[in-house]
Amino acid sequence: NKKSFSGTKLDSYIEEQVHNIINGINHDALIEKYSSRSTMRLAVLHTKRDGLINTRTSKERAVQKAQKKLETYILSDDNVSNATIDAVSSMIATVRSELLEIEEQLDIVDNDIESVQDKIVQDEALVREVLNARDIYESGTVAQKKAILQLLINRIEVADVNDIDVYLNI
Repeated sequence: NKKSFSGTKLDSYIEEQVHNIINGINHDALIEKYSSRSTMRLAVLHTKRDGLINTRTSKERAVQKAQKKLETYILSDDNVSNATIDAVSSMIATVRSELLEIEEQLDIVDNDIESVQDKIVQDEALVREVLNARDIYESGTVAQKKAILQLLINRIEVADVNDIDVYLNI
């Protein structure tokens, strides 16, 4: 069943509700709402980056130790088989290729971190715009208020004159 209500009766109530919502907007809560997923993703990316850096460091130490061992084998007067020298050389080459892959992964993670940080900055700018809309709404003309309401309001559900739900786009 649909009920019809007089627009003039509802206009002042809706405007009062929107006014209360706009004045009740909490800057920190909006920042938290928009950036909570981003900050969690950022924490995961930083953890991944730290893990890659630790892996890179350990592999670099392994290459340094293997190179020293290889130098020792080559310069020593002991009979060290060519197979041993080849095995160490092969291991060094393998670890160096792994280091290149780690560097590529680090570049990807760094780019992801940068994009998430940009998203957080964009979300904060959106919150500032919403708060600016509140200030403009307070001092605006009827046309400006109407334009702001059109941007802010997603939908209004009216069940009764005293039961109106206003859903915003934020």
